[in-house]
Amino acid sequence: MRLEQFDKLQKLVSRLEERTMYLRQQNFRLIQENSRLKQELEERAEGGISPQYEQQLKKLVAENRKLKETNKQANAKLSVLIDQVEQALAEKNGVGKKVEA
Repeated sequence: MRLEQFDKLQKLVSRLEERTMYLRQQNFRLIQENSRLKQELEERAEGGISPQYEQQLKKLVAENRKLKETNKQANAKLSVLIDQVEQALAEKNGVGKKVEA
């Protein structure tokens, strides 16, 4: 493997790791937001809220769940990509054996 190819792969791994970190942070924020919305919904339900407000809040909670799931799937895909790139680097450098996923 040429040095420039190795550098490109290293940069790719770094970018993938950065993106994964960003998605994990987003996922954490979404979890916090979902908890806050659930708590607010429970508090409002105890105090009596308008049906329109409750419907809107439930819609936000559902949207938050969808975003969380999308984020989770993206994290999983990025993890697989990082593993594949790292495995390719190891193979090119003669370290380790090819692992089939």
